[in-house]
Amino acid sequence: MTDDAYKGQCLCGGTTVALPAQPTESVLCNCYNCRRTNGGLPSWVYVVPKETLNIQNTGGDLQKFQDKATKSGHAVERIRCQVCGSPIANFPTSPEKAGKGIVPTGLFDFESVPKPNLEIFVECRPKWMKPVDGAGQVQSE
Repeated sequence: MTDDAYKGQCLCGGTTVALPAQPTESVLCNCYNCRRTNGGLPSWVYVVPKETLNIQNTGGDLQKFQDKATKSGHAVERIRCQVCGSPIANFPTSPEKAGKGIVPTGLFDFESVPKPNLEIFVECRPKWMKPVDGAGQVQSE
């Protein structure tokens, strides 16, 4: 990683996340599991190549959970800071997402998070929420 990498951190600062650059696309996930783990709806994330994701932890062990009860039927490894509980990253096992890391946009302090270009699990979106203008709309994956 370079000094000008796109960097974020958990609430306590014990876990940092760095990417080579700010992603230009973001995704809203409306699935129930992402909503539950992030404490809100929907989950707003970057989907990046796993090898570009640099996670450093100095505040204690990272908590890892194998989420096997997913709507897609594919397990997701969910990682949180064990100290403050902030979600850090998710690693899906589905064939179409192999090698991807999913990182919450909320870890980063930038005001320029790109508008979501994709919404997934839209059938789980609350009826009062409107689709994001111009974003692709995908049912269960």
